[in-house]
Amino acid sequence: MTTARRRLAALVALLAAALTHTLLPLPAAQADEWPEIVITDGTICYERQAPDTSWFVTVELSQLSKEDVTFRMSTHDGTAKAPGDYTAFEGIEFRIPAGKLSVDVPLEIIADKEREDEEWFLVTIDSAQGAIIGTEKAEIIIRDGAPPKGGK
Repeated sequence: MTTARRRLAALVALLAAALTHTLLPLPAAQADEWPEIVITDGTICYERQAPDTSWFVTVELSQLSKEDVTFRMSTHDGTAKAPGDYTAFEGIEFRIPAGKLSVDVPLEIIADKEREDEEWFLVTIDSAQGAIIGTEKAEIIIRDGAPPKGGK
C-alpha cells in the first residue's frame, strides 16, 4: 500500500470514528434518567388585554430532575409578525430548577387599534441540557378583542 493510500485509509478511519462517536444515541441508562421537556401548545392571547395582561407559554418536564434543566427558546413568525404583533426573541436561555416540574416563559403581545383576523406565531425549544426534547414547538394564537365573559 502506498503512503498516500495509507494516509487516506487512516483519515477515513478517523472520520468514521468521529462520526460514530457524535451520532451515537445517549447511553440507555442516561436516557432513562433524563426527563422529557415539552412545550404546551395552544396558548391563546387576546390583543385588547395585551397592555394589562401578562401572557405565558408553559414548558414542562415529564418527571422531577435532581439537576437544573436549561433550555433555549426562540420565536418564529407565522401570520403574526414581530415586532408589530409580538416581541420576538432568539436563543434565550431559561431554566427549570431542580425539583420543579415547569416554568412559565413570558410572551409580549403588542396591542394595536387595527381590526384583524386571528393570527399565530411559533415558540420553539431549540436545545436542552439535562432533558430530552419531546414537543419542541407551540403555536401561540393572538385573537383581536377581549375574551368572552368568564374567560381568560
